[in-house]
Amino acid sequence: MTTPPPAMSELYQFLMEHVFDGFLRQDSALLNAVATFEGDLQISANHFIFTLPALFQLTCSLFEQKHQQVLAKNRSDYLQFRKQLYNNPTNTLLRERGGVVEVEKPDKDHDRSTYRLVHIAESASPYEQ
Repeated sequence: MTTPPPAMSELYQFLMEHVFDGFLRQDSALLNAVATFEGDLQISANHFIFTLPALFQLTCSLFEQKHQQVLAKNRSDYLQFRKQLYNNPTNTLLRERGGVVEVEKPDKDHDRSTYRLVHIAESASPYEQ
């Protein structure tokens, strides 16, 4: 049985604290979750590479495990999640933790664009330093 989705702000907070921060801290549980996740995300050359739909699925999966509940994970929830990423100062918050999200491979369809989370020292963009 599915439960009502958490407020997207709660899921966004979980993403920032457990997924992105976990990668930046090289948390072994998070790295293992990414390695075994069947979706369009990976760790390559110490970069966390993902599409937004895959990031949403991973975040929901980890949220479900931590909070012992099942989320609907429908398109509407995904779009709200994506909106949270764009409407919050995600990179500003990540810089405070030593990271930044960059576009790795843009696509007209945001769902197909590929992003990467890197440590600031490894950022390819001089504007992200």
